[in-house]
Amino acid sequence: MKNMMLINSVWRNPNIESGFQENFQLIPVGETCPYVEVIYMPAYQSLVILSKIQKESMHMVDKLDDNGERMKTSKPRESKYPYKEERRIVKTFNEYYITDEKDMEEFIKLFAINADTFDYKKYMSKPIQQKESVIEKIPTDLVGINGEKLVKE
Repeated sequence: MKNMMLINSVWRNPNIESGFQENFQLIPVGETCPYVEVIYMPAYQSLVILSKIQKESMHMVDKLDDNGERMKTSKPRESKYPYKEERRIVKTFNEYYITDEKDMEEFIKLFAINADTFDYKKYMSKPIQQKESVIEKIPTDLVGINGEKLVKE
């Protein structure tokens, strides 16, 4: 049943300073693999499994003109998204999520041909580094024109 390979990867994470975070993925190594890919998402400490099984679901997609360009809206919308959208039926892969660390390890051992040599656990134990909050940078000694303290501690 081992028909996937563990590889080093990066995951886009806007909540950290660099915008990217190291992680690992499993990629298929043969036609018999039932999955398109498996991604470890460090921010959620979850394994996301994309199956080859497809389903149809409704999604909002940008409306395109005859040249394939996105069409701008004539009036501003509540969401402030500047492009026209339309609801379409889209084929997507079934997704499965494993959040329990023991279950993730079991899945990896079951499918990864290099599970015994690839150090995937180093990604699973890394603490998530968040961006420094803007609020933490506000000085606490600010005073208004009437002398009142502007920042409550």
